[in-house]
Parts: sequence; structure tokens; C-alpha cells
Amino acid sequence: MAAEMTRFRGGRAVQIFGGYGFHEDYAVCRAYRDSRINRIFEGTNEITHAIIQMLMKRAMGGQLPLIRRP
Repeated sequence: MAAEMTRFRGGRAVQIFGGYGFHEDYAVCRAYRDSRINRIFEGTNEITHAIIQMLMKRAMGGQLPLIRRP
């Protein structure tokens, strides 16, 4: 969610600055570039979280011998 808001704000800033939004002398360029990389990282974290949830659900259900249940 935070990555989406950062992407939105970065995109708007680039639109306001026009061609200067892509010029390295302006902070807008870095903000836009960072918003793209944050989106990639956030997606990776969501995938990792989903995999851990799936493994824990299977382990608690006895389908995956990860946790010994008494």
C-alpha cells in the first residue's frame, strides 16, 4: 500500500516537472526511481508472507511434518 502511494506521488511529481522530472539534477528523479524499486521490494515481501502463511497452515493441519503435535 505504501509503495502504491509513493508511486502515485512520484508519478505526479514527474508530470509536474515534465522533462526535468527525469533529470538527475532534480530530487524528483530519485524519488520516482526509488518508488519503482520500493514497489518491487513490497511485492517480494508479500510473496514471502503468503508462502509462510501457507506453510504454517499445512504444518498446523498435519500435512507438513514441520511441527510435532502432542
